[in-house]
Amino acid sequence: MDKPGQSSPQRESTEQLLLKLRQEHAMLEAELEGFNQRLYLGAREQMERKRLQKMKLVKKDLIQRLERLS
Repeated sequence: MDKPGQSSPQRESTEQLLLKLRQEHAMLEAELEGFNQRLYLGAREQMERKRLQKMKLVKKDLIQRLERLS
């Protein structure tokens, strides 16, 4: 069992994964903001925007699950 102030290797890897997922989520959010600022999106751009939204949601769900577990 871990002592207070110490972290297990599993907890460290979870924290690293959370950091990575948060960074990826922020990058997706920035990409989406670019699409959101445009007045018109073509069909391919709309599809890309939807793809990014879905990926962002998946990242958010993973982050929330990992936070509940840690």
